[in-house]
This record gives sequence, structure tokens and C-alpha cells, in this order.
Amino acid sequence: MNILVVSRTNAARSILLEALINDLGWGRLYAFSGGSHPAEDVHPEIIRLMEAEDLDTQAAEPKTWDRFTADDAPFMDLVITLSGVNPNVPPTPKWPGDPIEAKWVMEDPLSAEDVTAACAKTLDSLKRRANALLDLPIENMDKVELTATLKRVGKMG
Repeated sequence: MNILVVSRTNAARSILLEALINDLGWGRLYAFSGGSHPAEDVHPEIIRLMEAEDLDTQAAEPKTWDRFTADDAPFMDLVITLSGVNPNVPPTPKWPGDPIEAKWVMEDPLSAEDVTAACAKTLDSLKRRANALLDLPIENMDKVELTATLKRVGKMG
């Protein structure tokens, strides 16, 4: 099952969730990430946290979500948009294959006053959500059940 995680800059939240899903769901789920306005680099605090968690940093690079709308893009089963309460992410494009889409409210830790603490809190929250997804047989759920599950997991703190 392929999962695309999108955010505005693809420099923190979406990079972390991509890495967590790929690590925890290795061989079962495959995650990708992109942003509407990708940053130049992944934020150094995110790289530090990924290294501390022994997550792959080699693939951690901001990229445009346009890469996933092309004809040769991998087919996505799910698209998870990470945005704040007052989202600054533009409407997502039409994804090939009509994947199930979910919006998870999560503030950008890079806009916090204490970036280090906010990034650690974001990692913990995303780890809980990734584990919750992996504890369920999401590959065998129908569209209605999976949509409800993604909504429920997205509300976890």
C-alpha cells in the first residue's frame, strides 16, 4: 500500500511521517512525501531527531507534490495532508487513481517559538499515529472503513 504524505514545505512533519511509515511498516506500507512549496532542505532539527530514532535520512529531501501527479508517478492508495488549524496549504491537486484522502491537523513545528521542543512533540504524535495505522489491517479495509479509520487516527494527539 502506497501512502503520500503532504504538507506545505515538506521540511518537517511530512518528512517525519514518511520516514516513520517506511521504517515501522517496512515491506507492508510504502510512504512518499511532497509539498506545495517545498523548502530547500529538511530542517536540521528534523534530521537530528531522525538520526536519534535511527530513521533513514538518505531519502529525506523536500520535493514538490507535482512529482506525484505525473503520468509516471507511483499509484497512491492514501494521501494524508498535514496542516495547521488555519491551513496554509493550497487545495491538493487531483491525484492519479483517486486515492483516499485524509487531513490531519498538526501545526508546523518549525513555526513554533521553541522549535526543538515542537519537533520532538511532533515526532511523538506522528509515531503514535503511524503505530495506530500499523496496528490495523488497513490494507484489507474498504473505502468507507479506511476513511473513518484515517479520520480517527488523525485526531490522536
